[in-house]
Amino acid sequence: MLRYVLIVLSALALAPSLAAAGEQPARSRIQFAPGANAATVKGRVVGYQVRDYVVGARAGQTMTVTLSTNNRSATFNVTPPFGDEAVFIGSVSGTRFSGRLDRGGDYVISVGLMRNAARRGERADYSLAVRIKGGAPIAVLPPPKNDFADGLMGGPDEWRVVGVPAGDLLNIRTKPAANAPLVASVPNGTRLANRSCRLVESSRWCLVEIPGGSGISGWANGRYLRE
Repeated sequence: MLRYVLIVLSALALAPSLAAAGEQPARSRIQFAPGANAATVKGRVVGYQVRDYVVGARAGQTMTVTLSTNNRSATFNVTPPFGDEAVFIGSVSGTRFSGRLDRGGDYVISVGLMRNAARRGERADYSLAVRIKGGAPIAVLPPPKNDFADGLMGGPDEWRVVGVPAGDLLNIRTKPAANAPLVASVPNGTRLANRSCRLVESSRWCLVEIPGGSGISGWANGRYLRE
């Protein structure tokens, strides 16, 4: 189990950089190739810029993150799902993180420069390698080549995913709850088989299945499903 690092965010190098610059970090999701458990992304940060990378993982898996860079002041933090405190702080612990995950969901890896380097407007080119062991990473399906879910009974044979914000994905979960473990994540345009819908605390959730013999099923928020 990960030991959470109890250091308030105001003491971190990355967080004050965001506050001082008044910027929101650029965010993208790390996608693993089918059958792969590792991926590498490359990027650049300048001054107070911060890049956020989202990766889905299951509880009990082990995640390893390694940062390679041409600037020794470049660093990264790892924040768990639904968490405000980092489980890894690169400015304290170095350029490699490896730990067993005690929560399932989306982890956020934030890459940036330490405060002094950011203030000087330095630049860092980097490569970020992420590996998930102990089972396949949460599936992120490619876009398909090929009226909202407003009822609780019956309905169409399939739904189409619509309205998910640009650059984001619709999460399919084990239970009809926003904090339930992830099963898969799918983009706009994906066709999902309809099994049933349920009203949970005024939110409509639908049990869906990814067609084509994938064997993947779970609950999705009905606001993003349309006939």
